[in-house]
Amino acid sequence: MNNWERKFLSELVSVQKGKQVSVINVQEKNHLPYIGAGSLENISSGLYADYKNAVICNPKDVLMLWDGERSGLVGTEIYGVVGSTVARFRLTNEIDYKFLYYSLFGAFRWIQQNRTGTGVPHVPKNLTKILSIALPPLPQQRKIAKILTTVDNLIEKTEALISKYQSIKQGMMHDLFTRGVDAKGKLRPPQSEAPELYKQSELGWIPKEWEVKRLSDIADIKGGKRLPAGQPFADSPTPFPYIRVSDMNDWSVDDSGIEYVPEWIEPIIRSYKISCHDLYISIAGVHLGLVGMVPEKLDKAQLTENAAKIIFKNSDVQLKEYLTAFFNSPLFPRQLEESKGIGAGVPKLALHRIEQFLLPMPRLSEQDKISNVLMECRREISNEKYNLEKLLSIKTALMQDLLTGKVQVTPDEIDKELAHA
Repeated sequence: MNNWERKFLSELVSVQKGKQVSVINVQEKNHLPYIGAGSLENISSGLYADYKNAVICNPKDVLMLWDGERSGLVGTEIYGVVGSTVARFRLTNEIDYKFLYYSLFGAFRWIQQNRTGTGVPHVPKNLTKILSIALPPLPQQRKIAKILTTVDNLIEKTEALISKYQSIKQGMMHDLFTRGVDAKGKLRPPQSEAPELYKQSELGWIPKEWEVKRLSDIADIKGGKRLPAGQPFADSPTPFPYIRVSDMNDWSVDDSGIEYVPEWIEPIIRSYKISCHDLYISIAGVHLGLVGMVPEKLDKAQLTENAAKIIFKNSDVQLKEYLTAFFNSPLFPRQLEESKGIGAGVPKLALHRIEQFLLPMPRLSEQDKISNVLMECRREISNEKYNLEKLLSIKTALMQDLLTGKVQVTPDEIDKELAHA
């Protein structure tokens, strides 16, 4: 790091805030894309603004959200009219634009901690005079930016793959819960092509072999229980985990932030535990209607009063995996919307309304086939999410190592030539 130097941002960039401009939703003469907060995350505003007397950003400028809760957010490789909440950084020839982008990206937490403003938070007005950048020679800057850009491209591709799989899963769920699969495990042809395979039901067209049942036909619904008023969770883990709505995630329970019931309280509320053979459903609050399975390691955990448990009467006629998938399918929200009420200004689901939910019920063997198809799709998504987490971790480590000079890089030959041009 002997050839690195530290310079204040004011020595490397000139800053200009964007202006208040009128916007339209179609591009006309003298109009360019409008750059607002979302644009820094590659989300197009879909708006356009007249570039006359406006602040224009070029792809090699770096932009920063100057005002708002996410102030300090940065973006680059964007062209258009800069909005009033965004600032444009125009660079000197001492610093590579992508290197500056990653340096400011890494400084986001520091910028957030030093924001000003009593109402809407702002980036410090003197940011360029108080924030310094560790600066290697330009060839190394370009090499570092190239490495980090490669990782970002992999992250972007993985995110796109996850989004693609999730879209496929949604479409697949719709087909599976309206058409089902035949004896060979293939989707039945749609009703419009093979009407003889279907019948009308309260849920619309379903295969002739299926039944429609109310949830009360196959399960009992029981509520959870909160800790006695004024009593906190245990300071340290006890044998009695407590499942909250905030722990319910991705058709199951995430135990990374699980709370525990104090041992002396457990006897008071022990009759409100949930089994790994049950399903849970959230019944109050913004996240209404979350349904999922309880992992075996949380068998007999205490269940929050903001959820209910679905206790199956006979596991020989339905699979919890199948019903979990149905409750998370595009076909369920309409029933949920029609069943919810409001209590004390909070959306709620009464237990007796949950009992009336309608379910498409094929034979157990077909439930199994449907569940296997969806579980395989979920495994693919889960694998890609794991890959995404690894890439994000790699990026964090690389930024720490490369932007501080802890790990040295050898510039590409082309960058060496450019440096002496």
